[in-house]
Amino acid sequence: MAILCFLQLNCKKEDFYKAKPNVANKFFAVPSGTNASVARVMNEIKKRNERKEFVNKFATQNGYPVWNKVLMGTSQKQYAHASLAGNSLDGVTDTTILIPFVMEGEFSVKGFICATLNDSVSLSYSLAKDYKAYEEKLDNSKTASSAFAMLSMALNKIVFNEEYYKITNPKILSTDTAHIATQKIKLNEINFSITDSANMRYLILCSSFTQTQAVCGTPGAAVCSDEDGCDAGSCPTNSCHLVTTTTNICTGIDYPDILGSTGGGSTGEGSGSNGGGPIPYVYPCETTQNNPAPFTATNNIEDPGDCPEPTEGDGWIPWDDNTDFDFFLATLTPAQNEFWGNTANAQFVQIFSSYLTEHSFSTEAKDFIRWAIDFLINNPSTTIEEFQNWFMNPAIDNTIVLEALKYLAETNYTFLTYTVDNYPGKDDLMPYEWWQDENWIRDNITIDDLNPDEQPNATEIMLFCIFRAEAVFHIKNSTNALNTAQQLVTNGTFTRIHNGKGDAFRHTFWNALDASDFGKSITLLFTSAHEVGSTNNSLEILMDLHNNTAGAHLGQNYSITTSSSVIQASVISAMQNTSNISYLFPLADHDGNNILSNTVTKSTNQ
Repeated sequence: MAILCFLQLNCKKEDFYKAKPNVANKFFAVPSGTNASVARVMNEIKKRNERKEFVNKFATQNGYPVWNKVLMGTSQKQYAHASLAGNSLDGVTDTTILIPFVMEGEFSVKGFICATLNDSVSLSYSLAKDYKAYEEKLDNSKTASSAFAMLSMALNKIVFNEEYYKITNPKILSTDTAHIATQKIKLNEINFSITDSANMRYLILCSSFTQTQAVCGTPGAAVCSDEDGCDAGSCPTNSCHLVTTTTNICTGIDYPDILGSTGGGSTGEGSGSNGGGPIPYVYPCETTQNNPAPFTATNNIEDPGDCPEPTEGDGWIPWDDNTDFDFFLATLTPAQNEFWGNTANAQFVQIFSSYLTEHSFSTEAKDFIRWAIDFLINNPSTTIEEFQNWFMNPAIDNTIVLEALKYLAETNYTFLTYTVDNYPGKDDLMPYEWWQDENWIRDNITIDDLNPDEQPNATEIMLFCIFRAEAVFHIKNSTNALNTAQQLVTNGTFTRIHNGKGDAFRHTFWNALDASDFGKSITLLFTSAHEVGSTNNSLEILMDLHNNTAGAHLGQNYSITTSSSVIQASVISAMQNTSNISYLFPLADHDGNNILSNTVTKSTNQ
């Protein structure tokens, strides 16, 4: 068995991210309190990196080791020898060290390097998300997904001194996710040991933790005792109660004894765990390219299906302020609670939980998540990649994202299913599913024909992806509005197509056409997005936004069946008889940047 050793120093989270000259220097920086055995591991990795550089890629994908906050233990391994003189046993003392690594700027452990030391150094690494590849069970006969997740949380506690964790995958620490959902746990105590058996190394994690679970039924009622009377997903607003229990459990986590194997196992690049080369990634199930010998059937891990690469999400996040989560979850509707508790949505719950934490549970962040859940309930086929690209893309204007998501949620907007025979844009010779091709949109769609080289911005493209049929009307209405405005300038009804009354008509008419076709809300999303990132003079931008709003208000009085000429006459009347629409005056005697130092905003009826 093993001798347990925790190596950690108390420090602030920010201490892990002090600037170093380059990646290698940061990777191999020796913090105070680093153990000599850990330093030996560091030197081994450094030597391998000097033979063939891999640290830059590792740090980019996985982060940096926290050398002075590790789990370490020793074990006695027996090797049998036979000879003419008889049989004998030789003992070899191995030291196993788990070294956590953390992505720069983040505050949760992404995975760990496992190093085994005796006369050589054996290396491999695992990721926190790998818990999904283990069997879902709670006993200690085989490695369970809950045990592996608990190991990651234990390492996170050592690194960041976090005791509370939000469980984002209800399959962790629950044998009956239909009726019992673990919400949070507190790690009270951790003990770590190592043993060897059947050419496998077992990491024994003994932990004491307090867990809070939502349980169906009412205390004392029959449905509570047998826990088959209702669905946990809809419990929080009906017959559900919270149960808090403290559990002490020891679980074995199988880990391949690569050191004891012949030739050294390897995953990915390099020449094996103890033969030089990059640190191999140990994937914990069979039938994968990342399957090092002898990590095969002897490991007693049941193959969880076809053994795909685990998706992102560790099943837990640090819970710095559990009260914030409690309050937020209490505001969810029954349908939203059901979504949150559905294991199929665990990946969404993971990113939503992280989003709330990163945004300090602001009112805006909580609204965003509630609207996001409603949108996903109405559009369940939306992938996590699509959602993140549409609504969590830093290149997209956040204000418009919030307005768009709010509209989608409040109107129960549902995507229609299109075929090659009926998709929006087909009659205009646009390719099938053009809204999914960002390059095609940038190269072929022009919103402002006065600036034909101007491409749609990221926020406009996001809206085109979501409001597909509306986008086709919006694009054609833009051309119609410009052509009509140019005709009115040519016949003398208005002057100046750029920033003058002709421009005021163009924006007002464009938005009125849009609003008559598909309503004011989507109209203002489209035309506000068009101004995102504009380098135009602020007076020009304000005028355009003002006239956009005026046109949308006017157009909502009409419908898609109203003729363009009727809406045109209504806009002209509003310009000549009200002060609702604006233009700029005076202007320089040329187009382009024609705003002067004394240019002001005036009503078009002046």
